[in-house]
Order: sequence, then structure tokens, then C-alpha cells
Amino acid sequence: MKNRFNLIILVCLIILFSIFESCVNLNTSGDQAGLITGNASNITDSTAMLNASINPYFVPQVTMMAFDFGTTTSYGLSVDAYQSSTLNIGYISADLTGLTPSTTYHYRVKISATDSGSDQSFTTAEKGNKGIQFNTNLNYGTVTDMSGNIYKTIMIGTQTWMAENLRTSRFTDGTQMNLITDGPLWETSIEPAYCWYNNDIAIYKPIYGALYNWYAVNTGKLCPDGWRVPTDDDWTALTTSLGADDIAGVKLTEAGTAHWQMFTGASNDSGFTGLPGGSITDGLFYNIGWAGEWWTSSAAGSISAWDR
Repeated sequence: MKNRFNLIILVCLIILFSIFESCVNLNTSGDQAGLITGNASNITDSTAMLNASINPYFVPQVTMMAFDFGTTTSYGLSVDAYQSSTLNIGYISADLTGLTPSTTYHYRVKISATDSGSDQSFTTAEKGNKGIQFNTNLNYGTVTDMSGNIYKTIMIGTQTWMAENLRTSRFTDGTQMNLITDGPLWETSIEPAYCWYNNDIAIYKPIYGALYNWYAVNTGKLCPDGWRVPTDDDWTALTTSLGADDIAGVKLTEAGTAHWQMFTGASNDSGFTGLPGGSITDGLFYNIGWAGEWWTSSAAGSISAWDR
């Protein structure tokens, strides 16, 4: 897939041996509107994403979408929701920050003062836990970037890959990258740049890393010393070693629904632990929890490259 100004997530690779989408009246109850309070995701020691679904036919008429939450079923707090998927406008989410580690929280979706979904709960992780579900049966290494971020690494076949998405804000020569928070500017900039999904560093950096444009990738100075952005051939070698694309996806994806908004059937046998970090396209953020895309260093023209 060719990618131009947009994106995306980045992982780095080191080669060890050889190259590797009618109107309905909303005068109805929450149940009739198909309100379902879903499972929480992106749970760390201090953050979480609340998820829910609503019958898509009702969405155009809804004037409020929010979640009640708190440490008891009396809730006490509320947060506005947003549409979380371009694939189905009925999926909504909300981000929570400043939570207390090892604490149980209750929540429910609501579309009016009287219409709400059922109660659900989640428990935050222990202090210092990012909540990523690595394969505990495998041995991981580590690597540190110029910003001091530490990543797990995993050997797959004859290649060694990062098992976490890059989140550096500095090039390997120590130069600070441009942080762009304006969508239109992101689309028109020809300077190397990065951003955080929804411009929310607290929620998205620890788990999903940063989103980089092609100009940043093409500097060749993103990855830690001794590492590089993988080529399209490197990705092909990876998937081939795992049994071709249709099989490799299952083995490369984080297992469970801690971050994925649907059951993927993933096993994460490889330890790669692919996450649904979404993307930035036309200056807008899309599909967190639903899709993940990764850069390659293989150019497809003067201002574009291939992604996976």
C-alpha cells in the first residue's frame, strides 16, 4: 500500500544475519437505540479508553454521547464520547486520564439524562504497567532510543524487531523533531514531523507510540543506533518466515481485546505484539483500536512510500 503525507506507526529492525461504510425517531429507550456498554481498553496504571456502540441509524439524531464513570455504581463523573471508527459510526469511545493504579472503576454509556447502557467495570494496572500484552512464553531483549525510551525487542527468524512502536521525539543526532498538532498543517508540511494520536500524549504515547510523516522516516535518523526502518522486502521476509500474509497476521498481532476493539483471533506467537494504533489521514485521526499501519523505508516516488 502506498502512503503519502499521512501516518503512521513505526517499528525498527536490525538484521542479524541475512536480509529479512432512512431516518429513525429517537423517541425511544436506550435499549431500543441499541446502546451497548463495551469493554474498556488501553488500560494502564493511570489511563483507560471506554467503549460502547449505538445503532448507527440513531447517531445523526443523538445530541449527547457520553460516559458516566466512577469507583462505584453511583459514578459521579462524566466524560464526553467521540466516534472511534470510520468503519462504523455507531462505535464511540472516551479517554480517561489521572486514574489511580490498581483501582476498580465502573462506567456506562449514555445518550440522554435517562437513556443509558448497562454497567461495566475495569481495574487499572499496577503502578508502572503500560498494559501491553506481550507473549510471556518468549524471551525479549531491550533497546533504548535517543529520548531515553526503552523498548522490548524480539527475534523472529533471522531478524530482530522492536516489539513496541517507536515513541521518540528526537533524531539520532539529538535534533528535536517538529511536533505538529494542527491537522491542515500536517497535510501541507514538507518538514520531518511527528504527532500523538488525538494530540493526547498521556493516553497514546505509552502504548501506541508516535505517528510520523514520511519526511521524518526518510531522514534515516529515527531509529536507535544500529537499527533502521524496515524495507518492504524486510516486511515480506518477516511474513514469509511466519507462513505468508494470511497466517502471519495472526502471529504478529497482540492477543485478546485489551487494545483491539474486536476479537482478532490473534496468538502473537511471534512476540511482535502488533497494536491498533490508528493513523492520521487528511489531517484527521482514524481507527484507533481498529487498525494498525507501519511505515517501510521503501520509497514509492519522491513524496510517498510503501506501508504495511
